Amino acid sequence: MKTVNYRIFAGLALVAGMLLPLQASAWWGPGNYYGPGGSNWGPFDGVGDMMGDMDFNFSFRGNANSRMHGYGYNRHYYGYGYPYAPMNVAYVAPPPAPVEPVVDVAAPADADADGIVDASDLCPQSAPGAQVDAFGCEVEAAIVLRGVNFHTDSDELTDGSLAILDGVATTLVANPDIRVQVAGHTDNQGEAVYNKDLSQRRAASVVNYLVGRGVTSDNLQPAGYGEEQPMADNGSVEGRAENRRVELVRQDG
Repeated sequence: MKTVNYRIFAGLALVAGMLLPLQASAWWGPGNYYGPGGSNWGPFDGVGDMMGDMDFNFSFRGNANSRMHGYGYNRHYYGYGYPYAPMNVAYVAPPPAPVEPVVDVAAPADADADGIVDASDLCPQSAPGAQVDAFGCEVEAAIVLRGVNFHTDSDELTDGSLAILDGVATTLVANPDIRVQVAGHTDNQGEAVYNKDLSQRRAASVVNYLVGRGVTSDNLQPAGYGEEQPMADNGSVEGRAENRRVELVRQDG
């Protein structure tokens, strides 16, 4: 082993202590193969030659927490380093659900305030406080199906009559305890016998239509009265029009 002067050794150790903090861990940094702390080309190569069998072994780690992170390692002349950045995904809250506007729905009209809405009320002008049935008519009164008409000298229903009879069928289906007589009437024009037969056929046409809409046939009884029961003066056009009618007469009371 070579004899090394104590002062020279102390000086070299001091120089080494000053240079070591400058070393980094990247491959091409000061601590790499070719840097100042390398084995062959750096200044420590000569130090190693002078010190003979005495070896220097330095290692260090560093870790910095920030947006970019790095790690380094140095043993003799090997070094490596790499940066990485954490992936931060911001949470985006979903948009609030749309609020449906509140729409005020008006109550169905009931002109006579009898509890039966006008759309289903066959007697929309009932007396105040009168006891009415499911048709909106007084229980003991005959119900005139206004708007239910027939073609001239025929038992064929007009198209405008069908919507009215649909409403009647709905009420009767919903109230199977109601039994009615379907009564047909005419004015006094023509022969009385013919008029009575015509009124019977017209009543039967109404019954057939209601049965076709689901009404129980046992709850319907057709009857033709011809010109026997006028409700207005047959001397005027308006009166005769009133007399040509179809009525529902309660039979379950």
